[in-house]
Amino acid sequence: MTAIACVFLGVAAINWKVWLLISTHVGFGAWSKRVFALVVVAGLVSWIRSARPGLTALGLASGTRGAGWRSSLVFTVALLGAVGVAGWFWGEPSWEAARKTFNPAYIFAVVVQQVLLQGMVNDVLYDRGAHRPEPARHRRAVVGCALLYASAHAPNPWLVALTFPMGLFWAAHFRRHRNLLPLVVSHYLLGTGAMALLGKVALLRLRVGLDAWSMLMKS
Repeated sequence: MTAIACVFLGVAAINWKVWLLISTHVGFGAWSKRVFALVVVAGLVSWIRSARPGLTALGLASGTRGAGWRSSLVFTVALLGAVGVAGWFWGEPSWEAARKTFNPAYIFAVVVQQVLLQGMVNDVLYDRGAHRPEPARHRRAVVGCALLYASAHAPNPWLVALTFPMGLFWAAHFRRHRNLLPLVVSHYLLGTGAMALLGKVALLRLRVGLDAWSMLMKS
């Protein structure tokens, strides 16, 4: 749990650009950003050293790579349909807005998020609930993953509302199928689709943390 706390707090500090506040009041802003990045890395290293996750734990074992693709595809298409309807009435659909997702950095970010969410948070929460009956243990892991994932997108209300059901499905899917690959594909398609169907303005230009807060205050 300590590793999860380190990673989450480090990511939250980066999202909220705490180094800007430190720079304003204390100085050493650039160094603060590096410190927060090191906190994230330290949490990951701590988890890897203690848990020693293998390919099976990470959902990358050869025996599970064909599992769960159909259900993941159905969920992804259904949610994209709902996002499309919302975009038609309230968004500003723009393929140009989605072009930023066609780069290695975004794909890498999607993979890292899913590894952290499923391989780290999901299993840790599930293991910590060993004293609970199975339904409650499963629910603890799934809901905990979704809440953590959605809260990382605060205070952007549209991203929080969109990422919570995504987090619920992905966590439940991983517990059942133990296959990370369809979740990575689903994450990428939903991220790209949301940008194309809703546009930058509707999603506050995908801003989170301090940037989203500043945009909300100006609106």
